[in-house]
Amino acid sequence: MYSTPQISAKDYVIQYVQKVWNKFARSENPPETREYFDYNSRSAFWKSWKASYPKSGKLTVYKDSESDYGLARVDSCEIYTLAFPHAVIETNDVRRFMYGIRKIGKNPARATINSMGSMIQITLPSYLPDFEQNLLYMMAWPKKDILDRNEYFSIKELLPAIEKILTNLDITMTYGDSQ
Repeated sequence: MYSTPQISAKDYVIQYVQKVWNKFARSENPPETREYFDYNSRSAFWKSWKASYPKSGKLTVYKDSESDYGLARVDSCEIYTLAFPHAVIETNDVRRFMYGIRKIGKNPARATINSMGSMIQITLPSYLPDFEQNLLYMMAWPKKDILDRNEYFSIKELLPAIEKILTNLDITMTYGDSQ
């Protein structure tokens, strides 16, 4: 559908990391602004950044600033990092990695889809990568205003396409009625 990635966010992360595994460098003197994505958090992504590395020590995303993200991993009690290419940051594909890493950590993000007669309301856990976000804008209307990227209305006929977008990002869906 519309050239959406044919693999899940989890598999995308796994394939990417396999290709770049030996390019990670030991993280010496990280900036004081560095934060790590806590993939165990059930909160929205913007609330899931911590100053310390997640306790389980698994692969995660780091952020030094709003324009400097990368991957981080622990090996022999040392943190190793690899900065993302600018294209990953500019297109918000960092979020694809965050969704995939949450799935790998057995804590998938959750969206809610409520039936409202001939319409549905979609509540997302966090913003989507730009590609999927733009697809969703073609199929759904932001609930509050044009800047709302978390809640949408759509017609029920588009639900299978919307589910495909969310499933590819490893977002678990729960369903309910809002009537």
